[in-house]
Amino acid sequence: MEINLKSSGDVRGCAILPNGQMMFCDNFNQKFIGLNSNGTHDFEIALNTTAFDMAYIEGEHTIAVTTGYSGKSIHIIDVNRTRKRSIKTSANPYGIALKKNTLVYCKEGKGIMEVQLNGESEKTLVCLDMPSFSYVAVYGDNTYYTNKDNHSVTCYDILGNLKWTFKNTKNLRYPQGIAVDNNGNVYVASMDTNSVVIITLDGKRCKTILSSRDGLSKPRAMHFEPTSNKFLVANETKFAFLFDVS
Repeated sequence: MEINLKSSGDVRGCAILPNGQMMFCDNFNQKFIGLNSNGTHDFEIALNTTAFDMAYIEGEHTIAVTTGYSGKSIHIIDVNRTRKRSIKTSANPYGIALKKNTLVYCKEGKGIMEVQLNGESEKTLVCLDMPSFSYVAVYGDNTYYTNKDNHSVTCYDILGNLKWTFKNTKNLRYPQGIAVDNNGNVYVASMDTNSVVIITLDGKRCKTILSSRDGLSKPRAMHFEPTSNKFLVANETKFAFLFDVS
């Protein structure tokens, strides 16, 4: 399914909800876009910061949106179209994911962080010199993040120990959005090759599964919805694509 976002902005994050609704972060135009399950426009929420990445919090029916380079906070937005609250961070937050009842996010220069939904008890999961524009995904006891500077994807265990790092600049250059399906397969948006690659569980091999022939042009954002087995990937501008991976 091809979706026209009708935006000339800079789409950095996306999410598909269990009910089929689709959400997008328009970074440049500083707004949050909601679409119906058939791809028609539903609503927009203006923000006072850029909007980088997002994570759906099912228990609250809210979306956590990171500010990226223009701010140091995580907005919590009600899917019923209101902004509820913000969680302050000490550095710019980029990619974000939900891990049970906590938010896991990439903090520039600091590493992979974890914070409670009420904004309390922030702690470091992995300490590293995190580059800007990194994305994160969580699956089981594993945490994954993308590094655009060295074109890599890295996996850590629940204790923050390194499990593997994948790098193959023939197929994966300037990695951005990342998602993991129900079988633990890792999907990564390769922006400079206009493709999506899938990395094996052991981090040793990859395969290109979507390319410019499928409409991809500088893909930035992606999300996997585990209930419906739907996979959403968004180009930097204008178009997004919805796939069934069951």
